[in-house]
Amino acid sequence: MCLGLSHYVLSSRCPELYFKVQKIEGEEVSEGYVASSRHTTLYQVGSVCSFVPSFPSHDGHVFWSSLFPAGLSHAVDDVCRVLLPHVHHTSDVLGAGGRVLLTGPKGSGKMTVMRAACSRLNLHLYPVECARLCRDSSASSISRLRSVFSHARDCRPCVLLLCHLDLLGKDRGGSGEDTRVVSDLCSLLLGTSHTDRLCVYRELPLLVVATTSRAQEVPLDLQSCFLHEVSVNPPTEEQRLSLLTVLTAPLPLSTDVDLAHLARRTAGFVVGDLLALLSGAGRISCTRVRNSCALSEEDEEGLLAAGFPVTAQDLDGALAELQEAHSEAIGAPKREGTRIN
Repeated sequence: MCLGLSHYVLSSRCPELYFKVQKIEGEEVSEGYVASSRHTTLYQVGSVCSFVPSFPSHDGHVFWSSLFPAGLSHAVDDVCRVLLPHVHHTSDVLGAGGRVLLTGPKGSGKMTVMRAACSRLNLHLYPVECARLCRDSSASSISRLRSVFSHARDCRPCVLLLCHLDLLGKDRGGSGEDTRVVSDLCSLLLGTSHTDRLCVYRELPLLVVATTSRAQEVPLDLQSCFLHEVSVNPPTEEQRLSLLTVLTAPLPLSTDVDLAHLARRTAGFVVGDLLALLSGAGRISCTRVRNSCALSEEDEEGLLAAGFPVTAQDLDGALAELQEAHSEAIGAPKREGTRIN
């Protein structure tokens, strides 16, 4: 029995449960077996660490569970290319360089890339928010770090995903470097700790991937522990079109919506920006329909179930809001009547 660790940090219970068949009694066939709830008896004899099957999630949007997510497949390919040798050659995996620093802007889809890569490589994904590892004292932070790595070793084969690595290794003021935490994390990454040498499942891979959108704020000593770096760059126009096509698939789009034109107008947008754009367009569409006519409660429920049609005007309004918010964030001067096409 293998436990799926995709959301282990968010809940004490694992949402996915895998059963590894070790012995089959009865007539043997080479093509495969079909398990019937009426004629098949399943005996649970214990738990083992093992690779997990690769299959899309049974719920949620297909984009988030795809092995080849639109607009991000190139990054998934790069991560798999780096990790694959360490999956098959597991002696001293940590010391051999199975460590990757995954960089990219906020909202660029780094978590989605790692989900797809782990699914392709049949590995568990153990994500940890580095913000939750920061404590009031260096000793507390180090204790928490060691606990996370110890649990990750018990969950092999897996990828320990350290999200927002730049938050680790800072002092309480956030301006200086906490050398104790950085030094201990480097030892854990390099696999030089005593507990790692005594790990029972050393024949199974434990790979470490850290993500950050501010690589310049990661201490240099810590950066040197990651022998590989993969960047998730903002998508090209063609990739944005692929993303928009997939993300708008479940939306009731009006016939006047031109996704190719929208992809050209959203240069520099990442996955998170495109999601914000579609969410804003849906909100504008909802407001427009509600203000256009008086709806009874029953009619409103029916519209909510069917979905509010999103028009090109709704997308224009949402895009203008995002561009204005971005201009305010960077302090750009406002120009009345300016429109970006």
